[in-house]
Amino acid sequence: MVRKSLSLHILKKEQIVTVILGENGREKTGIYRAVLFALFGDAKLQQDSNEADIYLGNIKAVKEMSKEANGARCSFTLSYSHQGEDYTITRTYFSILEKSGSQKERMLDVLLTNETT
Repeated sequence: MVRKSLSLHILKKEQIVTVILGENGREKTGIYRAVLFALFGDAKLQQDSNEADIYLGNIKAVKEMSKEANGARCSFTLSYSHQGEDYTITRTYFSILEKSGSQKERMLDVLLTNETT
């Protein structure tokens, strides 16, 4: 199982700017995609061409899991606060590498939890 996490904290009375800096190909856009996917279920960005294949699952990890377990169950979890309430949203999808070599992904479920109540 591959697990990555990123925590950004915002203090209510202070303005904080978070800068994510890195070379090309170091997953800056991947972080943005993960947030958009968790919140809205969107995999593609406006900058992506319609023909582009966009995979949320790590291609190498999915390839490995497809050999061992017939695919990979992947999820994105985002915790956030809104109007004094704390929430967690998790979107889960299944990803598999087909014999043809193409990666296929499909949405499994979404769970929104109000952690405050």
